[in-house]
Amino acid sequence: MRVNLHCHSNISDGTLSPRDLIKRMSEDKLELIALTDHDKVDGILEAQIEANKHGIRFVNGIEISCKAQDLNLDFLNSIDSGLHILGLGFDLEIIQDIYQKRMIEKKNRIQKLVNTLKENGYDIGFHDNLVKKTSVAESLVHNGYASDVQDAFNRIINKYYDKHKDNMNVTEAIQIIHDANGKAIWAHPFDILNFVVKERIDENKVDLICQRLKVLGIDGIEVYYEIFTLQQQDFLKEMQYKYGFISSVGTDYHAKREGESTYIEVNESLVMRWLK
Repeated sequence: MRVNLHCHSNISDGTLSPRDLIKRMSEDKLELIALTDHDKVDGILEAQIEANKHGIRFVNGIEISCKAQDLNLDFLNSIDSGLHILGLGFDLEIIQDIYQKRMIEKKNRIQKLVNTLKENGYDIGFHDNLVKKTSVAESLVHNGYASDVQDAFNRIINKYYDKHKDNMNVTEAIQIIHDANGKAIWAHPFDILNFVVKERIDENKVDLICQRLKVLGIDGIEVYYEIFTLQQQDFLKEMQYKYGFISSVGTDYHAKREGESTYIEVNESLVMRWLK
């Protein structure tokens, strides 16, 4: 069975629209797909409609960026350490409602940021387009307070805005996915995040994270991942059995590089036994 439960459209950081992503995967005769854009579900309905046209089973998905401090592990104590948690097979309306509330909270934080900047001599005004930090940075550049967007972040925004409030912790992510009747999966074990850069970790650290995730109620791990070696895959199978996890399958497809795999071929029973 050709499966990919981890791929991205241009709704987050992929290059293809949700519709074109499904069309591309239909050319390779995939049978099971999840769209897992970063912290967004805006492309799911478009992808679902296209998958139905091609007779492909479609799974609602999301990849949530999480702070990892609640795992209480020394090597994850940095404020910039994080994990990616996949949500699969959830009820879309529930997730949409949760993220709508989070967007309102973020907009309020942005408004507070704009007010704080004004108090400190950076008057850019507030308007409806200021819904994300990048918009604030662009306004700072436009008003002559910064030379470019990166300068605006480095010198001004990062001084007044706690970026970590935008990301939920691992416990919250798992709870949100479960509240929406989905499965929570640790994406690409062996890779943690150091701010936004992936950092490779060893087997001992993977095991320690699995221990903590099990306690927090995570459902599984991404055992089959395109760039992992057979040795890494075998180790993740051991983790799956050791902690009673389900195993997920994905290539982290973005359509950004030549030869990027659209699927992994696995036995149908591997995933169909835990999907709705």
